[in-house]
Amino acid sequence: MSARGDGDFLKEQWHKLVAFAGFAAVAAVVVVKFVLVSGEEDEFFGGYSGAVKTAGEEFDLAPAKEIFGRAVESAALAEVPADAKSFLASEMRVSCSTPEGSDKPGCGKPIPFTDKKCRFCGEMQEKEIKVVLDTDGDGLLDDYEKQHGLDPLVADADADKDGDGFTNTEEFTAKTSPSDSSSHPDYIDFLSLEAPFEQEYTLLKFIKKEKINGKLRFQFKMPGKEAELGHGNYRAFEGEQIGDTGFVVRSFVAKSKKVVRPGMEMAITVTLDEVIVERARDGKRIALVIDKSPTPTDVRAKVVFNRGKTLEFKVAEGETFKVLDTEFKTLEVKKDGKRGVVKVKNLRTLRERVIDVLEP
Repeated sequence: MSARGDGDFLKEQWHKLVAFAGFAAVAAVVVVKFVLVSGEEDEFFGGYSGAVKTAGEEFDLAPAKEIFGRAVESAALAEVPADAKSFLASEMRVSCSTPEGSDKPGCGKPIPFTDKKCRFCGEMQEKEIKVVLDTDGDGLLDDYEKQHGLDPLVADADADKDGDGFTNTEEFTAKTSPSDSSSHPDYIDFLSLEAPFEQEYTLLKFIKKEKINGKLRFQFKMPGKEAELGHGNYRAFEGEQIGDTGFVVRSFVAKSKKVVRPGMEMAITVTLDEVIVERARDGKRIALVIDKSPTPTDVRAKVVFNRGKTLEFKVAEGETFKVLDTEFKTLEVKKDGKRGVVKVKNLRTLRERVIDVLEP
């Protein structure tokens, strides 16, 4: 029989020793019945003066059978104190029991508590279940409360011991310390959105293109700057800045399409040329269609942090914002019908999260 652990001879063969003890007990009964008991020893046995059966007479074997049965039947021993001296119960034993859902049941024979596999039938055993305590029933385990200076006898799950804006339950769930304000849940999990989303535009308008020395030069107009030098008109070649507008010309795409106007039988060609400009502050590229203005640029969302103090941020894609000591980057801001979505990244933990909201 294979076994895990040290397992000396006495531990390995304890059940055989028990059986041997049973046989010894039966032998003792027989000796008492047939040898020691005699009519001449009446006074020794309490003055019994009745007839005593001899070896040749029949007598009741039921008591002996009961003793023998108890000796040889399987047993599951309870846990034995560390200072126990009995070699027959030198370790805690349990009945072989397979995990729930196992194809085969356990054989039920007694095996050491520490065995992961039954040494009789070879089946894997139930895993040990660790008992955890929550004395005050507040959802915080006693070990956690003791470790972080909380009272396991006081229900304080909704308290905020370190004043960092997070309850003890939130700290327990995040595996952070409720007694240290620098140890707190990730702020990214406590960001929310508020509707509505705002669409932003640029008023920069692409007016026309012209060829100068074989190169295309583009003309733009920025409303609201008519009183300035140049009256808000700008000219730039590819790669040049468009005045003080904050944009640079990057490329040109010639586009057109045929349309049939009301009252006309023939289709006419409509020019839809595009100039791709790049915003200097963040590198975002925007397509300006000739004679079309304003042009959509960004969708801006309101991100709110409300833990201890309330902080609000109006963010667009590519922008960063800071919550207390943690910086975030806005990876995406998108509006689809009534649903708005913002994807943010914690630049410290590198975690990303998508936050969404439905507009009323």
